[in-house]
Amino acid sequence: MQRFNSRIGRRALLVGSAALVAGGPPAMAAAATGAVLVHGKQDGPAGSLSSVGAKLSAAGLAVEAPTMPWARGRYLSGNWAEAMGLIAGAVKSLQGRGATSVILVGHSMGCPAILSFASRASMPLAGLALTAPGHNPTFFYESGLTRESVDRARALVKAGKGAEAGTFADSNQGSTSSVTLSAADYLSFLDPMGPAVMGRYVGSIKVPVLLAVGTSDGGAMGFAKQFGRALLKGPKSRYVEVAAGHGGTPGQAADAIAEWAKSL
Repeated sequence: MQRFNSRIGRRALLVGSAALVAGGPPAMAAAATGAVLVHGKQDGPAGSLSSVGAKLSAAGLAVEAPTMPWARGRYLSGNWAEAMGLIAGAVKSLQGRGATSVILVGHSMGCPAILSFASRASMPLAGLALTAPGHNPTFFYESGLTRESVDRARALVKAGKGAEAGTFADSNQGSTSSVTLSAADYLSFLDPMGPAVMGRYVGSIKVPVLLAVGTSDGGAMGFAKQFGRALLKGPKSRYVEVAAGHGGTPGQAADAIAEWAKSL
């Protein structure tokens, strides 16, 4: 990990931020760029990514921030397909506002969401910014946190009862809780072989990626160690390491994300 971090750091780490030009209209390239912000578990559009949205807006980008099925006020509802539809709708909204180039910015569970969307998006994307990647159904299952619930949900689906609601286990940053939704919808979020597993998409991402992790966020640091080399391809990809925990990473990396977005 030390060799990986230092190599990327010398080559691509964004330290500090360049000052935004005060006054005057944004450059045409920035004005034609939009960003979709996808928040994490039990968060929302006004939460951890709000400072990133403010920086991107100040840099001249149009911003959309949908409320995802894992938002605090509706946790946990819908399914993974609905989440993909919400991101698609936000992209189309930006295009309707004149954006000809779109980046996706995710935090925590928003990271597997934007990776999943980008891997099959029919519209071209300019880049992905992953901040504090989180939500690891494989670890949850293998560690026993969700094993009984996943196995029970799988049995219900196999028996043709996938639409049957039940109470199942979930995990968020080391804290376990119960969620009530259909077996099929639960599996769409937490099956270790399902669509919310980040690793399954890493090899299919062809656009520039900014990966921002906090030094106090063990899960995100582990993700960087396992998948950083595969994700950070090309001269426009960036690795950003900040002194922060899971929730604070987006705010600490906001300037770097805005500078990177302007460079695309």
